[in-house]
Amino acid sequence: APPPPAMGGGEAPLDSAAVQEHIDAIGFGPFQIITLLATGGLMFAEGSEVLVMGSITTLLDGHWELTPILRGAMVSIVFVGFAIGNLLSGQIGDRLGRRPSILLAYWLIGGFGFATG
Repeated sequence: APPPPAMGGGEAPLDSAAVQEHIDAIGFGPFQIITLLATGGLMFAEGSEVLVMGSITTLLDGHWELTPILRGAMVSIVFVGFAIGNLLSGQIGDRLGRRPSILLAYWLIGGFGFATG
């Protein structure tokens, strides 16, 4: 079946069924796989940070005798950073597109990871 007409121009807004038709016509290809791997890599990096943070606070507790409140604050800062990053990356993605927001996220994760290593 031929793909549906291109969206845009002077056409009327599409309803959800028409949008689904466009998605089905485009299909699943290399672009979707690359996008899935790029965004999945960011989620993997964030998960790794949470695991590492738990290990670091346990290790530092033995050396620095941290109070439970301070250990909790150290881990909470990571989640506050995730929240702020998600809010900002959503705005960047809306204004500049997905690619710049994903590249910026990788650059920041790599840069700050290198700076703390």
